Amino acid sequence: MHRITRPQGCRIECIAGRAWITHDRDPRDTVLEVGESHTCDRPELVIVQALEALTLRVLPPAG
Repeated sequence: MHRITRPQGCRIECIAGRAWITHDRDPRDTVLEVGESHTCDRPELVIVQALEALTLRVLPPAG
């Protein structure tokens, strides 16, 4: 499990495996598969959990 504080604008890319992503105070959850990405649109804490062996890339906000 990985926690990202102040994630707004960060991009999470799934390189291998599957990941479950949830933002505090947001009912939406996201599952990423290989080749998919998620851009954080909220400032609340993000939790990323591996659903299987996982490799991620977390990129800072653009700009």
